[in-house]
Amino acid sequence: MMNATVEGGHILVQSKATPVFVLVLGYSYSVDGSYFSGNTAVSATDDGDAEWLVPQLGGLRLTIRYDPTHPENSFPIDTRLGDHALLTKSDFSGKWTVVTFAASRND
Repeated sequence: MMNATVEGGHILVQSKATPVFVLVLGYSYSVDGSYFSGNTAVSATDDGDAEWLVPQLGGLRLTIRYDPTHPENSFPIDTRLGDHALLTKSDFSGKWTVVTFAASRND
């Protein structure tokens, strides 16, 4: 695990019938002196909200995991960025959805 920094973002309208606004955020991280980047996203109520969020979220840190043999492959393990739930991109549909991880307990 390591920290990455949110660098900026762009607005994506995921559905045209009932618009779903997604703010796709780019993050960067360094491994052994080389820099890499990845993407995550948060939902927005409209494009104005998304535009307002870009400078608010820029510079924030999130915790990521990366593949040590292919450090360009990474994903956030945080489920929130500030007050906003992070989204993940589905390999099946290609759409951004809310991140959910099953909590494991040792009871």
